[in-house]
Amino acid sequence: MSRLILDPPRETLRLAHTAARAMESAGEKEPWRRIVVVRGRVWSTLLACRDPLGAEALERLREWVGANGFAFAYDPGGAQEGPFGAVLHPGPARDAFIADYAYELEPARDEAPFFFDYFRWRSLDRLRALTPESMYATGVPIGHGIQLLTLLLTVGLAALGILRPLRRMRATASLSRSARRSIGLYFASLGAGYLLVEVALIQRLTFLLGHPTYALTVVLAGLLLASGVGAAGSRMLERPPVRKLVPFVVVGMVLVAAAFSYAGLPAVVGSGFGARLGVAVGMVALVGLGLGTLFPHGVRVLRELAPPVVPWAFGVNAFVTVVAASVAPLLAAEMGFSMLFVGAAAFYTGAFVALTRLESDHNPTA
Repeated sequence: MSRLILDPPRETLRLAHTAARAMESAGEKEPWRRIVVVRGRVWSTLLACRDPLGAEALERLREWVGANGFAFAYDPGGAQEGPFGAVLHPGPARDAFIADYAYELEPARDEAPFFFDYFRWRSLDRLRALTPESMYATGVPIGHGIQLLTLLLTVGLAALGILRPLRRMRATASLSRSARRSIGLYFASLGAGYLLVEVALIQRLTFLLGHPTYALTVVLAGLLLASGVGAAGSRMLERPPVRKLVPFVVVGMVLVAAAFSYAGLPAVVGSGFGARLGVAVGMVALVGLGLGTLFPHGVRVLRELAPPVVPWAFGVNAFVTVVAASVAPLLAAEMGFSMLFVGAAAFYTGAFVALTRLESDHNPTA
């Protein structure tokens, strides 16, 4: 496989580490004897062999490399110093090297399937000090820069189009600071939690269905339809015995969906497309039904306590939802998609706490 070889190396080095870890998982104890990296001026090629390269094979390869104007980035029969030797030899020294390296070198996995995202925010100062050898070596990678710019534009436009009109409404002027905080936290948490679940489901169902277009279609359509059904039937949850269980059920559904997406989906990924699609639709529908009950419930509570505040609550939810759509991919790239599920569960827990506090403040005897 051929990749760009930059200075310091990152794509080819991560590829070499990935190949070594794959060999180790198959039982190979000396992966460095089966890997060769040949480089040109810009590109490098990694060769992974089934068997260790013998002296004769290495000699022929060296002759070919020299005759064609190439060089070795890693020669299994040569010196083992340098970054490639460091990542190809298992042990504590490799772990320490990878942890301290300026770029991410761990193999890409389903949890964070971004092979070309080797940027580490904690290494920003070190990266800015490097001399750029190409457009790929900017202090902040172009993709991350675009993501940050998108986030800033989203926040600015959402603040201008949503928050500024809300400030003119003065709908919350008659409320106490505690009530405003509880209402804002409830509807903001619903928006953030919903988007985190949505982004996480899209990634996990891409793994199941085999293409992001399928996953995007199932998640967007399924969540909207299921949330609508949940909203329509949310009045049935107003009865006191059932109402107390709703927070536990909703948070539990999010965590169960997270667990199933990692433990259950691999078991059905080899099934036919129809079966996989059915599992995906069922998973999205169950989550959407629970999440769809929360927003209308909060609106009904506000209509009883402070009807003029309902449009303000809609605006808070809309602002956070728009911003969360840009924040979620950044969080997933840094912490993994499973943390989006955990974050969503935390947001929904915070929403229930806020609503409980709001209701108790306005109805102390309840």
